[in-house]
This record gives sequence, structure tokens and C-alpha cells, in this order.
Amino acid sequence: MSEEIRKMIDKIKNFKQFVNENNNLNKKIVYHGGNLNNGEIDNFLYVSFDKEQAIEYTKGNEGNVHMFEIDMDNIIFEDVARDFLIKNNFQSKENGWDLENELNLYEILDSDFSTSLSDDDLDKYFNILKSNSVTGIQFTDMNIKTLKNTIENILVINKSILKTLK
Repeated sequence: MSEEIRKMIDKIKNFKQFVNENNNLNKKIVYHGGNLNNGEIDNFLYVSFDKEQAIEYTKGNEGNVHMFEIDMDNIIFEDVARDFLIKNNFQSKENGWDLENELNLYEILDSDFSTSLSDDDLDKYFNILKSNSVTGIQFTDMNIKTLKNTIENILVINKSILKTLK
């Protein structure tokens, strides 16, 4: 493992102090709008604190709204996730994009977008986060109703933090 990656891992560990520090309610309710394979979560899952956002997603995904309790411990915030991407020189698989300013985080981390990292880089990125006990990334997302970036969602990278409620 390169020294630079080791330094970034140490930096993530040091950021633990910022990961939902002083959160007396470590468990919150979140929603996912769409299909799940027989109710199972395969790899990653996008969830929202806003039930209306999940309902809007079901309209395009022809699925249901699923309700979960999520453990907020070890979820990092978008600025930490983005800083790690930039400091390690990860690049979009489509040349010319500035990962710091031009793209929403989901456009970088969701392989369905042409602007995402390559599959190999996504694997490397998520494996490093997981190896440091990071379970999710909270980020600002587009509100489907207003088309403005006003919703806080979470990309769950470790499904063990979710407890199905409905």
C-alpha cells in the first residue's frame, strides 16, 4: 500500500471525531424508494431522511417505499468523502471533470453515471472506507420535487447498519 494511501487512511481515522460527534440519537429513520431483491440489500443503497423523496423515487423505479432504522455511527460527511477522493487523485472515468466542484457526490460514486469513478477505483475507494469502519456517506442530494440540492441522503456502504422496519 502506498504511503499516500496510508496517510489518507490515517486522516479518515482522525476524522472519526467529526463523524456525527455528540449525536445522542445514533439511530434515525430513513427511507428507500424502489425495488429490493426479495427485500435484500445487495451492495450499496441510497436512503433518505425524507419520506417524500423516497416516494418520488418509487414513481421512476416502480418499487415500494422501504423504511429502515439506521445507525449513524461511523457515517462520514460529504466533505470528508470528497476530500479523500481529491487527495488521492481519483478521476472520473470521463475526462475533464473537476470532482471537487462540478459534480454531485452521487455522480462520482454511482457507476450508472458516465462521470463516476471507474469500477476499479470505486472498489478501491469503498474498500478503504470499509476497512476503516466507515459505514456510509451522508451527502447533499437533489430534491426530486424542486430539482434543487436541498436533501440530505446517505449512501450506505455497509448494510449491517440498517434494520428493516417496513
